Amino acid sequence: MTTELEHREEIEIRTPQAIIKGFLSIPKNPTGIVLFAHGAGSSRLSPRNQHVAEILQQAGIATLLMDLLSEDEDRIDAFTGKLRFNIPFLAGRVDSATEWIFEHIEGSQLPIGYFGASTGAAAALVASIQRPEAISAIVSRGGRPGLADSILTEVKPPTLLIVGSEDTHVLEENQISLKKLTTTKKLVIIRGASHLFEEQGKLDEVAEHAKKWFLKYLATGEDCPHNHIDDYSFGHMKINGQEYDRDLMILGDEVRDDWRRKDGHLLAIEDLREIIRYQPDVLIIGTGQSGEMKVDPAAKEALQKQNINLVSIQTAAAVELFNNEVQKESKVAGVFHLTC
Repeated sequence: MTTELEHREEIEIRTPQAIIKGFLSIPKNPTGIVLFAHGAGSSRLSPRNQHVAEILQQAGIATLLMDLLSEDEDRIDAFTGKLRFNIPFLAGRVDSATEWIFEHIEGSQLPIGYFGASTGAAAALVASIQRPEAISAIVSRGGRPGLADSILTEVKPPTLLIVGSEDTHVLEENQISLKKLTTTKKLVIIRGASHLFEEQGKLDEVAEHAKKWFLKYLATGEDCPHNHIDDYSFGHMKINGQEYDRDLMILGDEVRDDWRRKDGHLLAIEDLREIIRYQPDVLIIGTGQSGEMKVDPAAKEALQKQNINLVSIQTAAAVELFNNEVQKESKVAGVFHLTC
């Protein structure tokens, strides 16, 4: 799938020591921007991070893939290997790129996220504590958070750690670091994946987890707000004190009572386009008081491909489950048939 970009250019970022290069890609109406900090020996040309960036762009997120070293520094480091593990130095480069965003992107109030790989993840974590109010989310792919061990308790942005199950040393490091992080945090283990996620389909799994994390946290840096269902009876629902008497859809803090299905008692994929754009962790479907509404198998398959967990039960039970889920960390959406 080709992403329709409003703007794409190669840029130069001036740092105290050198000028580094980057690729800036901005889709139409971006919801935020993610800065990529690459791992040891890698660069803005990393095919793995370019692939993840493309997935984020498709979701409406701008990306900045940057080199952490200048060309001269990279040549020196190829022989010495000293700079690639100098985390404070690399964090300074991430911070310089963040400052470049503030100064050069029109409407620079865009929420900012960091995506770090290997040592770049440690650099992103260290850089985030320099601007705790400016960075909304962090994702680490095969990261080395242990290299930032001394500052982990100071990290504020919600942080997702993604590690391959076969990358045993790095997995153990991430499990230790997860316990030290005091912010909103999560560890995702990609089964059957090694350090570079080169196995078939594994990098796509990384990209999907990263996309969901950034869509969830970039806008506010906090859990997505949700409605609470106060009461349900046949043909009637009360949400946050507001009365409704038509079938409805709940997306975070939005209630859509103008939602209509193509076929009255069959929920098809065409009826769920807004759900797929919203990208919840879980979709709860209330099928009516006696369960008359059915879900088209094609819709179930489409939701599964989007990694959206589906629960389809009678509406009274769905209401109870929905209210329980909104108390948790998961991002939840609901679709409710209020009558039969």
